[in-house]
Amino acid sequence: MDATHLPPQGAVMAFDFGMARIGVAAGGVESGVATPLTTLKAESGRPNWTEIGRLVDEYEPAAFVVGQPPEAAAAMAASLRAFVRGLRKRHGLEVLLYDEAASSSEARARIRELRASGMRKRTAAGDIDKIAAAIILEDCLNRVV
Repeated sequence: MDATHLPPQGAVMAFDFGMARIGVAAGGVESGVATPLTTLKAESGRPNWTEIGRLVDEYEPAAFVVGQPPEAAAAMAASLRAFVRGLRKRHGLEVLLYDEAASSSEARARIRELRASGMRKRTAAGDIDKIAAAIILEDCLNRVV
């Protein structure tokens, strides 16, 4: 599935997958806007499926977008594939793998800008991950809208 095959309307949930943390964002296909939601802890790439299920129930997405690094290490690539299979199996929704080449560096840049402007004082460890998920989703949605 590519970005042009997202549902024509409704919510989409995105994940910035990592071995220790998974950033989560949600947004609307119509608006092209994504909101960072949270960062979940993962244990060696194994997510907290209960927490993901709670978020899916709350936001009722029509599809998922998962950031795919252009060159992931073998262990990360295997864990990413398992995560995608788990999303499909548990929730029965389409999963779009989307190139996330610059999402984390863009998230760091946005946080730096907010701190420089005085709008943000502190940065928690998981902030980059959830903002990166929002960047992945916005980029994907804006290729559709």
